[in-house]
Amino acid sequence: ETDNRNTYFCGYYDEGDRMVGCEKRVYGEIEFSHSYEYYPSGHLKVAQITMYGDEPQRFEYPDQHG
Repeated sequence: ETDNRNTYFCGYYDEGDRMVGCEKRVYGEIEFSHSYEYYPSGHLKVAQITMYGDEPQRFEYPDQHG
């Protein structure tokens, strides 16, 4: 039953207004999180996804616009 779940997302941003992280919280506990790194050009460099209880997954992207 999920009718009364207390679920929400928290987003974190840097000074350039780019999202550097977000968390999904269920009943106050973090269920998963994402973190992001950017090249000086502003394009995405790294995305890391952590599902709590599992190993983090890391994705790296080349800066094709730098």
